[in-house]
Amino acid sequence: MSVNDANTDTVSWEGQAKVKGPEWLHKPLLTLGLLGLQTVWSIELGFSAPYLQSLGLSKAATAVVFIAGPLSGLLVQPLAGAFADHSTSRYGRRRPFILAASLISAFSILLLGYTRHVASIFTTINTQANDSLTIFLAVLAVYLIDFSINAVQAADRALIVDTLPSYEQEGANAWAGRMIGVGSCMGFFVGNIDLTRYLPFLGDTQLEILSALTAAFMILTHLVVSYAVSERVLVSDAGKTSVAKVFKTLFTANPPPRVRQLCLIQFFASMGWFPIMFWSTSYIGELYLDDTSLGDADSRTADEATRIGTRAMLFQAIVSFFTAAIMPTLIQPLVKPQGAEKETPNPLSKLIKRVVPPSLLDLSAVWTFSHILFAVTIFSTIFTSSYVGSSVLIAIVGFTWALAMWAPFTLVGESILLDARNGEAIYEGVDAQDIEREVLFDEHANTSTEHLHPPLPPQAQPSAVDVTSANQAGIMLGILNVSMVIPQFLITGLASLIFKFMEPKETGIERRSAGADFDNTNARGIGIVMRIGAGAAFIAAILSYRFTKDRLSHRR
Repeated sequence: MSVNDANTDTVSWEGQAKVKGPEWLHKPLLTLGLLGLQTVWSIELGFSAPYLQSLGLSKAATAVVFIAGPLSGLLVQPLAGAFADHSTSRYGRRRPFILAASLISAFSILLLGYTRHVASIFTTINTQANDSLTIFLAVLAVYLIDFSINAVQAADRALIVDTLPSYEQEGANAWAGRMIGVGSCMGFFVGNIDLTRYLPFLGDTQLEILSALTAAFMILTHLVVSYAVSERVLVSDAGKTSVAKVFKTLFTANPPPRVRQLCLIQFFASMGWFPIMFWSTSYIGELYLDDTSLGDADSRTADEATRIGTRAMLFQAIVSFFTAAIMPTLIQPLVKPQGAEKETPNPLSKLIKRVVPPSLLDLSAVWTFSHILFAVTIFSTIFTSSYVGSSVLIAIVGFTWALAMWAPFTLVGESILLDARNGEAIYEGVDAQDIEREVLFDEHANTSTEHLHPPLPPQAQPSAVDVTSANQAGIMLGILNVSMVIPQFLITGLASLIFKFMEPKETGIERRSAGADFDNTNARGIGIVMRIGAGAAFIAAILSYRFTKDRLSHRR
């Protein structure tokens, strides 16, 4: 069956979007791919830096390798979204991207785990040629992982919007948030287990076994999604897109004042987060190797150090998961919804809302607090050389991570309409959270704006708000994505310089004596970069505070 788009005669569709199985399984099946994707991402976060260093790559060089993250976010996200939007494949707009990118991602994580074995096919093991080829393949694997994950993530998220009506978006994206949180916890939890003891037939090292498991899980989850979800097929589309057109639109758009404020906040906030994402495992692992309070110096190994670092990331993921689950029930909307007061069934939430002033439970106010918490917590790492104490500090900023993946996207959605309609008039009789949802999940937006880490969904019911320019909303969110990517290039370059000057002659996370005083230049270099990021987060807090004051002036 072919149907024409209601807005234009130049677009026609065939078939109907639906999910197989009982209704209670629809949303879990639709978002299952994000579970597999997040496990791959967690393994890369936890293991890529220590592994590259173990191959002999210096920290300065490793920092340059991690440009893959922001580069893929800058290039792949908008391109994948734009080209998928106009795809006329008979298999659907998203399914080909999901399957192709999932296979590339699975291949890439396997390549990362088994680089030494692959290099040994072409060169003799324990030779300089073998070592050089192993490093080249590992770096290639990191780039392939980042680029493919961005593509499949954009398609996974877009599939939710394409398949469900607006009034079901809240529930579906709540499930997406659960899948992402569980995926992070799974990846870091499994990485913390000594898999060589239980699954030696899959490989000789922790990373080899993990790569095999996550590759299989990535493919399995997306095969299930591809089977369970049927898409509408775009039969004809007069709209044309190109690489030049996508980026010209993205970089020449003029964002409204409030969106510009949010982009500036995100610029500094992202500068703080990038070192935590990629260097926490190495930082904690190196502190563990040099902890003088432990008496087993001779038995400590690089694998153990990596597991200790991964454990800290696991605790951070747990804190982030519970924050994402609880905070949406506490946040006060900018304006009260029309009609009866909406009460949450959660007794704890009711109690907190009675005790805490509404202005302190405003989303932008909580976001501001999260920046302050991040800055203070990461600065505090200077006072401890214990891997246990530092692990606690890394875990605490899981609260900030949950807000970072939720608040800016919600606030941009709200600000687009507030600026577009020139002030408070936009709020008359409309729930601000409804506005946010409608903008963020409009199905006609032509620009994919998901960043490397998928944002947690705003918890609000969609409404029939008249969005005057959905394409403009997509562009504004794309600009927000750019503001998150550019600072990552800057902090990567700065980290590379710091590591170059502070790098000891001994490279990698090799076993060192714990009998010496804490003067490990490796951990010190990472600590300096992390604290520079904390300074950027403090600037973000100041800017966010100013934004919050302006935003709360519209509260009714």
